[in-house]
Amino acid sequence: MRLILAHLTWNSDMELAEESRGWVEKQKVYSLWGKGPLKVHLSPV
Repeated sequence: MRLILAHLTWNSDMELAEESRGWVEKQKVYSLWGKGPLKVHLSPV
């Protein structure tokens, strides 16, 4: 699984999806971190 994810990451350009702009500001932090979805677009290099 690690090898597949490493291959996808190495051979792709990542671009933040428009609906994920401001992702950090929307996170809720209490005693635990409630992370929302972070959407990215992958395109072959």
